[in-house]
Amino acid sequence: NKGMKEKPFYLRIKEKILDDIKKGNIKPGDILPSEWALAKKYGVSRGTARLALTELVNDKIAYRVQGKGTILFENLKVVNGKIIKKTENIAFIQHGVSLTGSIYAKIFESIEKESRKYGFKIWFVSLEEVSRNFLKKILEQVEGIIYIGVQNQFFFPIIKKSGVPTVSVLYDLEGFD
Repeated sequence: NKGMKEKPFYLRIKEKILDDIKKGNIKPGDILPSEWALAKKYGVSRGTARLALTELVNDKIAYRVQGKGTILFENLKVVNGKIIKKTENIAFIQHGVSLTGSIYAKIFESIEKESRKYGFKIWFVSLEEVSRNFLKKILEQVEGIIYIGVQNQFFFPIIKKSGVPTVSVLYDLEGFD
């Protein structure tokens, strides 16, 4: 293929890795070969191999962990020969706690920033502002809940019945495992 030969080596290596992902040889969550391993396998410099891995990071296919390597995101899947990222939704539910200028605002900002890196979308929900039916609709669309606030006898049964994994920041939620 003439077009393939004209591409820089790092892009060719990137495409070979993408092909391995599409074929299922490399799976979501796997650690990709190191820069040294790629350099040796393809007869290129470590810098060229690093560029290939950096391309995958920039394309949000993988992320780097110092001391561990470059890792494929867990939420990747192959559909019709294309690699796509499935976005997971997490509800950050607060009730009876002010987030303005508090430590809880910092907690929320940190959770949102880190979650975005891994393909999660955070939905902020204030129980003071939603109805029970609206909460039920939200719970149908999220894969996890982070709850911060006071215990609430009206909303807790709805959350528990949803079966959505829930973490409470302040309290042990009665009836939650």
